[in-house]
Amino acid sequence: MKTNEVPFNENIFIDTSIFEDQNFFHGSKIRSLLHYSNIGFISLFMTTISKMELINRMRTRLENCKTDYNKLIKELNNHEQRILKNIDIYDQIHVPLITVDSGLQKLINKLETNISANKIKLIDTENLIAEEVFDRYYKNQPPFGPGKKKYEFPDAFIVLSLESWCKKNKKRMLFLTKDTDFHKFKSRHLIFYDNLTELLQSITVKYDSFQETHILPTIKQLLSKYNKELIQEIENQIQEKIILKTDYEKTGNFKIDKMELISDKVTAIRDKYAEVELMIKITSSMTVFPSAQDIDRSIFEDKISKHKIVKQNLVPVDIEVFYTEEQTIKIKWINSNDPVIIEYY
Repeated sequence: MKTNEVPFNENIFIDTSIFEDQNFFHGSKIRSLLHYSNIGFISLFMTTISKMELINRMRTRLENCKTDYNKLIKELNNHEQRILKNIDIYDQIHVPLITVDSGLQKLINKLETNISANKIKLIDTENLIAEEVFDRYYKNQPPFGPGKKKYEFPDAFIVLSLESWCKKNKKRMLFLTKDTDFHKFKSRHLIFYDNLTELLQSITVKYDSFQETHILPTIKQLLSKYNKELIQEIENQIQEKIILKTDYEKTGNFKIDKMELISDKVTAIRDKYAEVELMIKITSSMTVFPSAQDIDRSIFEDKISKHKIVKQNLVPVDIEVFYTEEQTIKIKWINSNDPVIIEYY
């Protein structure tokens, strides 16, 4: 089953692609989902195969970043940098090299802790009859396609295991995934969805409706009250996160011309604060002074005058809105703590 509307469903399967998108357990939205499971408002599921797949992705990520990270640490610890050890604060800093096996074990321990603490239920895939999977394989039915079928076998076992569980328990389940191949699977029991932010907003609205005192109106009032101050603070903080990319030789006068709030989505309600994702539209500009190379490429009709280029970018900002006595707003992350890249081409 596929729907364009945001469904609310108490049974939710988290696909590996969602964990990867959220940097496994680090992202605020995956933690919000775990929070709602922890308090028993939703039921989260994994399969034994998706758990193995998640561990494998963790290993791959560690292996991919090991070389670059270790190279950086060795450069910081080289002979030229050792003068910093004469300064007490730097002498105390110790940044270890990455060891994939030990790092992976720590991540596995964190996975097990999250499964246990947040009441994630594991569905065993061993009971699935392999004949069903191979039948789909030979008939070229979803999740199998014309491409790399051997990589789709885990997907087939996962989706058919969940389908079997739903039939047995006479339940429906939300299948949360970024993998579009799953969406081709036809099911009366599985609802495929890919937007974690909108799902969390839906869960939060439902959760708030069960509270004796509704909190969402207060959150909206505080967002309206502090709108100008909040936008100004985001503009102040975002400056150091911006990375400009351009292939023009001569540029200058970069500036943010306008910053406006496009949307706000409350993704979790905690005891004293709510987590909110803001979508900010940044309008920025840069002056390009045409060079000989730009003229050769015939980029500009007017080959002499300088040109102002305007760009618009959407940037998510995660904030915490404290709705009790303090009633303040704090910026948590801008663009998930990643650089804000603005391209001028």
